[in-house]
Amino acid sequence: MLIVDAGNSRLALAIAAKLSLKCIKPGFKEFACGEYAVSIEQNLTGESLLVIGAADRQVDENYMKLLLLLDALKNKGAVSIILFLPYISYSRQDRATLDNDATSARVIANLLNSSPINQLVTLDIHSKQTASYFTKNLYNISAFDLFGELVRGLGDCVIIAPDKGAGARAQIFAAELGLDIALIDKQRIGNKVSSVLIKGEVLGKKCVIIDDIIDSGNTVKEAALLLRNNGVISLSAFITHGLFSENIPEDLQSLGLDELWITDSIVHNLLPNGVKKLDATAVIAHKIMPACSADIENFVVLSKIS
Repeated sequence: MLIVDAGNSRLALAIAAKLSLKCIKPGFKEFACGEYAVSIEQNLTGESLLVIGAADRQVDENYMKLLLLLDALKNKGAVSIILFLPYISYSRQDRATLDNDATSARVIANLLNSSPINQLVTLDIHSKQTASYFTKNLYNISAFDLFGELVRGLGDCVIIAPDKGAGARAQIFAAELGLDIALIDKQRIGNKVSSVLIKGEVLGKKCVIIDDIIDSGNTVKEAALLLRNNGVISLSAFITHGLFSENIPEDLQSLGLDELWITDSIVHNLLPNGVKKLDATAVIAHKIMPACSADIENFVVLSKIS
C-alpha cells in the first residue's frame, strides 16, 4: 500500500511514518482558464492506495482537485483506493433550510460516491443525516476515540451538549464514561430563538462541552455564558474540528472557557491563545491500520456516528 498526499502533507507524512508506508505526492497544473491537470510519476498498476485529502480551505477548488486526482489514480492502475478526509466540508448543510434550498452535503456525497474510491474514512462526521448520503463504505473515527481518555482524566464532571445537534455525540461520551449529561435546548419560533434552557444539573459541577465543529465560536460562547450563570465551577470544551474561518476569538477567556481542546484535523496559521491541539496521528493510524493489512472488503465498519 502507498500513501498519497492529496493536500494535507503534514498528516500524510505522519501517517506514512506511523504505518511504515511510502508517501507519494501528485502534481497539479493550473491552466490560464482555471482548469487543472493532474500528473503522477509513479506506476500504480496493482497498488492499493490510502489517499490523505483536505477540503477545509479553498473548499470548492480542493474538492475539484481531489476528484480529478482520484480519477487519475484509477487511470494509473490502482486496484483499491481508501480516501481519508478528516473534515468533510458542506457536512453541516445536511438538509434544506429556510435560507438554503440546496442539500449541499448530499451533493458532495454524490460526487464522492461517483468517484473510484472503495472506502471513505473521516473524523467525527457531522451527523447521521450526512452519513446517510454516502453509498460507498464509510468508516467514522468517533470523537470518543480521539478525546475519551483526556475527558476521563478530568474525573467526575457533566458532559454538555451545547445544542440539540450535539446531543447524540455527548450521550456517547456520557455513556462510555459513566457521567451525567446536560443539554442546552434552544426553543425557537420560526428562525428566532425564543428561550434557552439547560436540561440537566450543572450547579457546582465541572462541565465539559462536546461538539464536532467550532467556527465563529458563537455556539460555545453562548453555552459558556449560560453555564457560568447557572453556577458551574469549571468549563472545558473538546471539539474535533477547529475551523476558525473568520473572526477568530482572541483567547479562551473571550469564549468563556477554562480549557479548549481541538484536533489537528485542520491546518491553522492562527489559533486563539490557549487552545490545545491534540495530535491525532496515532489514533488515525491505529484505526486505519486494518485497511492496510487486509482486503478492502474486510474493513467495512461503521463506528458510532452521532
